Amino acid sequence: PCGYCFFGLIFDYKVGINYQPPSCVPGGDLAKVQRAVTMLSNSTAIKEAWERLLHKYIKMFKKRAFVHHYVGEGMEEGEFVDAKENLAALILDYKEVEVDTY
Repeated sequence: PCGYCFFGLIFDYKVGINYQPPSCVPGGDLAKVQRAVTMLSNSTAIKEAWERLLHKYIKMFKKRAFVHHYVGEGMEEGEFVDAKENLAALILDYKEVEVDTY
C-alpha cells in the first residue's frame, strides 16, 4: 500500500496488475485485453460525498419518501434512523482523520 497527504486529505491506495487475461462475455461490449489493472483507494475527500448523501437522505426521510416500500418488504422504521446515525458517525470519523492530519 502507498499513501500520501495533499492539502490535508489523506490518500491511501493499492494498485495491482493481473497478467492473466480477463474473461470476456461473447457478444459483450468489453474489448478483449491481455491484462487488467485494479486500483483501490481511500481518501478523506469522500467525506463531502457522504455529507451530500446524508443531506438528501434526511430530506427524503422527513417527507417519508419511499418509506412505505421498505416497510412493506419487512424493514422497520427504526432502521432508517439507525442508518442516518451510522452515516453521520462515518462523516465524523472522516472529519477526525482530517483534523489529525494537520
